[in-house]
Amino acid sequence: MLRKTDPENYIKFLQYMSINWNRKTGIPANEFEAEGWYAYAKAIRNHDPSRPFKPYLKALAYHEMKRYAKKFSKFYTVEVDSIASLKALPDTEAQFKMSLESLSIEASEVVRVVLNCPDELLSIVRSKKGRPMKRQSIREYFKSKGWSHKIITSSFKEIAEIWI
Repeated sequence: MLRKTDPENYIKFLQYMSINWNRKTGIPANEFEAEGWYAYAKAIRNHDPSRPFKPYLKALAYHEMKRYAKKFSKFYTVEVDSIASLKALPDTEAQFKMSLESLSIEASEVVRVVLNCPDELLSIVRSKKGRPMKRQSIREYFKSKGWSHKIITSSFKEIAEIWI
């Protein structure tokens, strides 16, 4: 019988947290998973048996992963401000162009709109009180252009399959 602190109970939980941090930072998920297991070891050592274990592990893992992301994010980020800066990286530019060519017409239109950012899209984004552009803003833009929800969603999925 498994005890509540057995590692088998927390494999999926720590993987889920790792993937979320990977999506936020771009740092590989296995790096965060290692931090999660380090937090698990600390939690086992310091856990008060009269209290629930999972919330304690969650808090420890969150803080360990946050610390790791803060410390090592500079090693994993590649800042690309515009398509023009890709010219300094010919391999990346070629891969980018090949990826664009493999997209459907709708998905390539989504990429073109995001990269060129027409005034209508900017007006939607600016109305969000200076927050960064999100999928919802792009969805609103394409809905205003008459695109169906199904086409917008399939375009996002296609782009995610290639670049995420």
